[in-house]
Amino acid sequence: MLLRQIGCIIAAACLCLAVALASPECLDFTVRLNDSWNKETYPTWMEYSTSEIYNKTVWNSNAGHIEASIPHWGLSNLSREVVGPKIISFSWNCSVESDSIDIIRKDGNIDVSGLFFLIDGEVKAECTSSNGEYIDEIPEGVHKLTWTLSKKTGDNGGITGWINKICITSPTPNCTIEANEWEVVSHPATASVPFAGAGAQYSWSIAGGTVESGNGTPSITWSYPRAGLANISVTITRNGTSSSCSKLVNVWECSITAPDNAAPNSINTASVPEAGSDAGYYWLIEGGAAISGQTERNFTWRAGEGESVVLIATVTINGIPYHCSKTVYTTGECRIIAPEQVVAGTTFEARLDYSGQWGTLEWSIDGDRIPAGQGTNRITWAADWPGQMVISVTIPRTNIRCSKTVTVLPNCNITAPKAACALQPNLTAKVKNAGPGASYTWSISGGEPLRGQGTPRIEWKAGRREADTISVDVRANETVNNGTWSVPINQSCVYLTYCDDLQGEIESAKDPMEIILTCEPCGSQSAYGPIEIEGKDNLTIRSKCMAKIDGNDAYAAVTLGNSSNVLLDSLDITHSKGSGLYAEVCPFVEMVGMNITLRGEKNQMISSTSIHRGLQLIRCNDSIISNSNITVGPKLKLSGIFIIGSLNVSISNTRIESPNTSAIHVKNSDGICINNSLDDDDMFNEVKGQSNILCCLFNDNEYICCSDQKPIDIMKGTEYSKLEDLRNRVFSNISCSDVY
Repeated sequence: MLLRQIGCIIAAACLCLAVALASPECLDFTVRLNDSWNKETYPTWMEYSTSEIYNKTVWNSNAGHIEASIPHWGLSNLSREVVGPKIISFSWNCSVESDSIDIIRKDGNIDVSGLFFLIDGEVKAECTSSNGEYIDEIPEGVHKLTWTLSKKTGDNGGITGWINKICITSPTPNCTIEANEWEVVSHPATASVPFAGAGAQYSWSIAGGTVESGNGTPSITWSYPRAGLANISVTITRNGTSSSCSKLVNVWECSITAPDNAAPNSINTASVPEAGSDAGYYWLIEGGAAISGQTERNFTWRAGEGESVVLIATVTINGIPYHCSKTVYTTGECRIIAPEQVVAGTTFEARLDYSGQWGTLEWSIDGDRIPAGQGTNRITWAADWPGQMVISVTIPRTNIRCSKTVTVLPNCNITAPKAACALQPNLTAKVKNAGPGASYTWSISGGEPLRGQGTPRIEWKAGRREADTISVDVRANETVNNGTWSVPINQSCVYLTYCDDLQGEIESAKDPMEIILTCEPCGSQSAYGPIEIEGKDNLTIRSKCMAKIDGNDAYAAVTLGNSSNVLLDSLDITHSKGSGLYAEVCPFVEMVGMNITLRGEKNQMISSTSIHRGLQLIRCNDSIISNSNITVGPKLKLSGIFIIGSLNVSISNTRIESPNTSAIHVKNSDGICINNSLDDDDMFNEVKGQSNILCCLFNDNEYICCSDQKPIDIMKGTEYSKLEDLRNRVFSNISCSDVY
């Protein structure tokens, strides 16, 4: 129940002044207001006054203590003056008689017994019988706090109230910064906090920014030099207490993001930075046309055909418009200069044809491959596989991107011999592998395909024309390419098989001519028939496989007559009836790597008077026999080599087996040089007529022998004292008279 404002009388309590910057002084004890108190207990709270409201005087103004119990209509007050703003807090409880009777005071108000709290005489709270807590704000200015215990007429017995832990503290200053959510770079802006009362201090700061004016007051002007978040902070101090707070403000800068260059009539976009939900946007364009977004942050526009386009953006923030612009230069179209077609496995070049400024270009091939020259205006790239390859380039700071599709053709560069002999077999031609799924179609004009059709590699046999023409079509990844290669055919050499007419080739041979014999089987044919070389010069017959020549019923397996510069190389000559090789009037004949066998008919013995020999040279000057094997069968009494009327014949590294007669028979010849030939058991026992053996080295240089213009018989083991100093020496192109 409310009470009228009353005067304060003697009372006592504890006072606690709460200051944030000082130690608390709240006193933890109980103030008891009842019938009898001594004023000396809490002298700092003592006040003397008389009640003009009630019928009786409660306190004796002349006494220093309570004279008697609180009478009916009596009051007991505890009071204190404070200077706000403050915070008051306390706890209390009370005891009130149950037989209280309401009476009418002289001013007509109803009074009751009870414990009350008043600020400036206005009741703020009334105590009940239970414990209670109270807290309240005391406004600015001087105010009186009063706790009143009243006893009305008719109450019998004592009445008591208790007040505990009275604390009076200074409030923390209200620190809440008021500022716009968005501001503009380098433009003055304001920020403020509520007024904290007389004597308050305000300390402002802005990280990276500037407090332009007002520092030390509740309101400032500030600025920030760049786009981003500005952190505004303030600390407020008053009556020994302080509080701090801060606020982040978005600082916006007017800038347009748009291409530096644009192609004529191209569609482009432009934008400004985000300026908050309350911002307004408006775009203008000069030299082009607006398409969409003219009142939005993102703007779509079309470039004109002039030299430039000017974009102007107006952004309204906090009711203030801000303007910025950008010039976009109109340039020619972006174009990539590159071949329309390239061949797989080769390197090609691409470059940008663009009249604007390009900066660091961003190239790609098929979306992800980075070529050599990235970032520059010119790149090189090696095409790997056939197909369609897309080259793209992006010009930085623009929306300009151009592409070019290059067709990569299969590589049809044919690798093949530069020349070949007529009928040469197993020649190869090949192209680069075009990858999985590729197909290869070969054609050969003049020659004969052998194997490999449908693959990157083919084998063929040369023809007899002047050239063989090889062609191939390759298909891969929907691309097609073809290639051609011409192989000249050397008509001065020919490859033959057992099925071919060797004798016919010899008779039609040009000068010079090389015949290469192969061992390729041909039906039942496994050897060449006997051959006759008559009147041929500069003829070579060779084999890499020891091709067989069988004498059959001929006089000799190989007959040479009136021919010169004939080379027989690596032939396997056999005869069962006649000579292996018969040469007459054939200067400069060379036989290398020969294998000559006279096997004889079964159970047939040819007598020593037979004219047949393994190898006969008649008037064949300057001839050579080397690295060969000459075998006379055990049934034959024939010489291995028979030399008549010949000059300067060299026999070296040749194995001669002639078990029944002389290995080498020399007659009417001169300058015969024998080196590392014959076996240990062979005989060199027939030198007749006017024959000179220039030198004779048997086996491992064991013997050297010479004869001088007279026939001599040389048997193994014969020693001549005159020749001892000539051991282990080889003589050539001299006569024996030069040695003596």
